[in-house]
Amino acid sequence: MKIAILNDQIPETYLGGAALVNDKIKKEFESKGHICNIIIANEKNDIQNIDEVIDTYDYFIFANIGYVGSENLNKIMDSKPFITFRHDIPVILYTQPPSERFKLFYDTWGRMFKEAKMTYFISEMQASVFKQTFKVTHETILPPPLDIDNFKNEKREDRNGCLYVGDISNARGCQETFQLMQQLHPDMQKTFVGEIIDGELADVLKQHGATVLPAIDHSEMNELMNNNKYLFYFPNIYDSFCLKILEAELAGMIIYADRFRIGRYSYTQQAEELRTHMNKISLKNIVSTVLQNDC
Repeated sequence: MKIAILNDQIPETYLGGAALVNDKIKKEFESKGHICNIIIANEKNDIQNIDEVIDTYDYFIFANIGYVGSENLNKIMDSKPFITFRHDIPVILYTQPPSERFKLFYDTWGRMFKEAKMTYFISEMQASVFKQTFKVTHETILPPPLDIDNFKNEKREDRNGCLYVGDISNARGCQETFQLMQQLHPDMQKTFVGEIIDGELADVLKQHGATVLPAIDHSEMNELMNNNKYLFYFPNIYDSFCLKILEAELAGMIIYADRFRIGRYSYTQQAEELRTHMNKISLKNIVSTVLQNDC
C-alpha cells in the first residue's frame, strides 16, 4: 500500500511534536513493507500536481492541513479513503469573529470530519474544541505515539533554575511567562529554549537577564530538564497535548502551567501510565486502521 501523510512540517526543518509523530508513523508503515511519504503544504506552497499525487497513493492521512486548499482536499476526498490525525488546534478555529480564511475552509473541513474513516484527537480538550464547530462521525482519543522512555527524574540535589521550552513568541506567552518567573523566583536563572519566531521578543528577554537558546534535539531534553527545577508554560493559544508537560513530570520538575489550555491535563493517568499508553497502543491503533481500510 502507498500512504501519503499531509502535514506542514518535517523533522529536518522543525522539531515540533506533529513532525516527529508523522515521521514515526511513516517509519512504522515502512517497517511493514509499505510506501509512506510526507507531503508538505505550508504557508509558502500548497500541494503541487494534485492529480498525480492522488493517482500515486492509495490512502491519505490528513495531519496538519491548514495550508491545503479546499479544492485539493475535496479532490482527495472524492477519490481516496482517508483518516484524520489532528495534532493542533488552529487559531482560526476559535478566533472571534471568524476570519475570512476560516470561512473558506468551513464546508471542506465539515466534510472531512463527516467522511473520515477515523478522526484521531490527541486529547479530550482538543476534541471538545473541534466539536464545538464540527460534527465528527468517527473519533478516537489517543495520546501522540512518541517514544519518551529516556525521560526520568535523576534526583539531582543541585538542580536549579526556571525553564521554558517552545517557540519564542507571543502566542506561546513568553513575555507573561518571564514576568511570572521573576515574580515567583526572582533570583533564579531563567532559560528559554526553542525556535525564535519573534526576534524582538527574544531580544527583550535577553535584555532583562534571561538566557535564550535555539531549539535543541529531543534527545538532549531530559538533561536540560534535570538541570532545572521549575517548568513554566502559559500559552495564549490552545496546546492540544503539550508533550513537554508530560516530559517535565517524568523528569521530576515542578510545573507552573495553564491547565485550561493544555491537553495533557484532560488525561487522568499518571505520567508513567500515560507514557506506556503512548508507546504501546497509539501507533498500533493508527496503523491498523489504515491497513484494515475499515472502521
